[in-house]
Amino acid sequence: MFLISLKFHRMIGLLAGAMVLFWDLLVINMLPFRFYYASPVTLSRLGVLDPAGTSIFPDVAYSFIFFGIGIILLAILLMIGIRNESIEITTEV
Repeated sequence: MFLISLKFHRMIGLLAGAMVLFWDLLVINMLPFRFYYASPVTLSRLGVLDPAGTSIFPDVAYSFIFFGIGIILLAILLMIGIRNESIEITTEV
């Protein structure tokens, strides 16, 4: 979201964050259980995770792997995106 706001020089990253929350509402209320595997907010809820791995819902290991890979990919995208961007440093008055 920081990279999106930095590239477009607007607060579009806030809109991207809101879309993540609305995706969670859509998954919980309208979509089948398969979409629980692709919703980061849903995977962070302990009530949705199945610690025993006996139901159709994601287990704790899947959640850790999902977030681990997601954090690594987003960090790489941020480093690639910010490499060519000039950042102005201003001093406080």
